[in-house]
Amino acid sequence: KQITLSTNFICTGLMLSCSGRHDSKLNRKREESLLIEQLRDSTLFKCCRFFERRVERVVWSPASRTCLAVGSHGGDVMLWDYANAARSAHLVHGCGKGGAINDMRFASDGGTLYAVGHDGHCRAHDVE
Repeated sequence: KQITLSTNFICTGLMLSCSGRHDSKLNRKREESLLIEQLRDSTLFKCCRFFERRVERVVWSPASRTCLAVGSHGGDVMLWDYANAARSAHLVHGCGKGGAINDMRFASDGGTLYAVGHDGHCRAHDVE
């Protein structure tokens, strides 16, 4: 299995649920310890740098196990299919300083990406 380790790295050999409610500090501590142990055994799978500014959000497409959207601090959104570089595309050119992507979500069919920017607007982008 592969998950996003940070905004620029994807690692193999890691199976984690990154969502869910922590019922106690003890459970959270145990999960953090498990994550650290699993990260020690992981290797770098692929790395790509799309932006000069930091990455703000990464979301996986429900339509493809190898495609994700990456949103930058400057408002850019990049689709990255790490199995097929020809399918990767710059979807949105941001406005630069102050245009950070605050959140992103794919529609359930993976055909539309919704991005919320620092300017308060929610925009829909066709990703097919």
